[in-house]
Amino acid sequence: MSRARLIIRGTSFVLAGVILFLAGWRVASHRSAARTGFPAPETTTDYGPVEDFSFVDQSGRSVTLDTLKGKTWVADFVFTRCGGPCPIISKHMSDVAAEFKDKPNLMFVSFTVDPDYDTPDVLARYAKNYNADPDRWLFLTGPKLKLYSLIRNSFHLAAEPLPSQNPGEIDIMHSLYFALVNGEGRIIGVFDTNDTVAMDRLRAALKKIP
Repeated sequence: MSRARLIIRGTSFVLAGVILFLAGWRVASHRSAARTGFPAPETTTDYGPVEDFSFVDQSGRSVTLDTLKGKTWVADFVFTRCGGPCPIISKHMSDVAAEFKDKPNLMFVSFTVDPDYDTPDVLARYAKNYNADPDRWLFLTGPKLKLYSLIRNSFHLAAEPLPSQNPGEIDIMHSLYFALVNGEGRIIGVFDTNDTVAMDRLRAALKKIP
């Protein structure tokens, strides 16, 4: 094989490697953004209003956006069959709720991304694992399409069932963020639960609540 042919073939291998690397990077970046949510962890940005909703909490009570009017609340998105990050997310929420237990105008709301399984009774058992006060920390379930619409369109975060590699198991791609909502029902911050700096920002914002 001539020297020219060797150079051409070598160049082709290098270009192919670069293309494959870039393609893999784009896929990995997309998956990462989808799993963690895409808004930046700021406390001063208005991300817009939460659309009205009507769900049921772990005590069987109807909860709407109007129920939370006048309250500042922290939202997260979990499911009880989650074998991955959900227990960690719920532990973070439990810690923050305990830290700010003396603020009556602060509430916590966990939306399930697995409403077909997470009935109020199932959520009530899950809530007990984190000593959740049912009057301050609500675990909400309801129609799947409405829950996913709220998460995607109001909070601009991910919620997407994934094919499981093991029969009988469920995997749902969902955000690892907390969202902070003010008394007017507007999202004023999002915070990555894996980022200690972001969580410090959340705590700083909560300390300002009367």
